[in-house]
Amino acid sequence: MAHNTASDLTVVIETWPYDRDLIERAVLSAASSADRILLLGIEGPTVPLASLPPGLVSWAVIPWQGDFAAWRNRLLSTVDTTWILWMYGNEQLVRMDVGLLREATTKYRRCGYRLKIDGIESWKQAGNDTIRLIPRSQVVRFAGHLVPNVTASLAEFGYGLEDLAVSLACGEGLGVRGRPKEWVQLVSNTLLGQIALQPENRIKLAMLHYGLQQWDVALDWLNKMPMGKDDDLPEIWQMESIYLTASIAMIQGRFETARKTLEKAVRVYPYSTDFLFLLGRVMVQIQDYDNAYDVMQMALQQGEDQVVYGEPGSGSYVCRMELGGIEIKRKHYKEAVKEYMSLLEQYPYYRSAWRALLELVDDHSPRDIVDLLGMVLSKTQMRNYLTRQSFLSPTETKLRDWLEAN
Repeated sequence: MAHNTASDLTVVIETWPYDRDLIERAVLSAASSADRILLLGIEGPTVPLASLPPGLVSWAVIPWQGDFAAWRNRLLSTVDTTWILWMYGNEQLVRMDVGLLREATTKYRRCGYRLKIDGIESWKQAGNDTIRLIPRSQVVRFAGHLVPNVTASLAEFGYGLEDLAVSLACGEGLGVRGRPKEWVQLVSNTLLGQIALQPENRIKLAMLHYGLQQWDVALDWLNKMPMGKDDDLPEIWQMESIYLTASIAMIQGRFETARKTLEKAVRVYPYSTDFLFLLGRVMVQIQDYDNAYDVMQMALQQGEDQVVYGEPGSGSYVCRMELGGIEIKRKHYKEAVKEYMSLLEQYPYYRSAWRALLELVDDHSPRDIVDLLGMVLSKTQMRNYLTRQSFLSPTETKLRDWLEAN
């Protein structure tokens, strides 16, 4: 099957922690519909490629570092086909539905699809775990540490979400419903077994419990680092430890503790967008808006690096969204509108700037909103934007109705 067509499809199969027989069955079920199959693992191949369809299947080994979303997103960045189907190693694509799947991938549509998955009832109203067929895009990615989903990024960038009557049947092994709990246990056991040789595993365990919102347990692991061992860790793990400590303090309402932790971190790592970004958010919480603005400007100047724990999008986009919010806090409404409208002009498909602007002008009439947005967007562009959205806010509905009537 030729590549680089509208129907190109990569099937990604997460192989860990499934056994060989299940993985082989998953591959064979998808072989007739895929242009490429990637086996995503955390360690060396567990199934020899010789036993799989030649030229179709390849391994992608990406070490897991405590964040399932980051793990998956590293693979997404390597995919070059138009569509991606995400499967687990204990699932198989129902053969009779292959035609429906291929038909869906021939449509040039800005949407993701929910699939029917064995073990999940009411799949049309099911959660994020059923969203498996997604368009490849630089802005569509996974969010959430422990149980990742793509809903957030699909919604953020104006993609729709539809149902597709294609079934994935679960085989023996870890079922869909039980997987998160089982995965946590497997990850914990793996990290604990290597903790003597790899002190950074304490930080990985903290990340795991952070993803479970078990803040005190996460802090316990961060505080269990052996004396003097922090300096022996690779820099990335030292920074992760600081970031987690400050994040938990912020979540627990200990804003001054978070501020002191981050100010110290910024002195050591003055070019860290993450630390500056989080410090700016902490300053907003303690209503130190002027310093928050200055710090967020510093974060913005660090370039286009992704803000790891921020919203989908580039680091500069997230920082500029925060700057607009700070301007509102400072009652500098004109500057806030200017910031949001600049973002709309530069990123017309991004949803957050649009929503923030509509919230700001929520008390205005539709005509006032159109006049305001008309400095950047035409009425046709506004209509097109609203047409793409699956769910409209009351302000968006009011604006849509006014545009249709005029």
